[in-house]
Amino acid sequence: MTSLLDRILRRPATDLENLMSTEIATVDEKPAPRILMQFLTQGGATVDLYEHAWTVHQYGGGEQREPLRRSGIQWVCQGCDQAGKDHSLGWGYVETEPHYSREAANAHAAECRPCRSPRSDSPFPPDSAPLCRKDCTS
Repeated sequence: MTSLLDRILRRPATDLENLMSTEIATVDEKPAPRILMQFLTQGGATVDLYEHAWTVHQYGGGEQREPLRRSGIQWVCQGCDQAGKDHSLGWGYVETEPHYSREAANAHAAECRPCRSPRSDSPFPPDSAPLCRKDCTS
């Protein structure tokens, strides 16, 4: 007996396109986000505040409407990989109030303790990472 998930995954592409949907969001492909500001966590990682753009595809009454281009400010912690999305301000993105993203990123940096993991995309060389304390979670 096949599961529902197996049946959905095995459907032809035409069936998947006909599934009911009111809105589909796609993130624009970019090589690297433009970092606006960085905050240092207690463990030595950074919380990066960056510009984010995406396209919202709307469907209503069986017809596709004009895609909407949106942009806003988001943050991501390089220590614990938590992304900043304030769901109380609409669809998880802060579009018109960038200072909320800045305050949330700063508050996260004040509380986050994971140490910076040596990554190839880090702006700091691996030997500049601080020594981890016992309460370091990564």
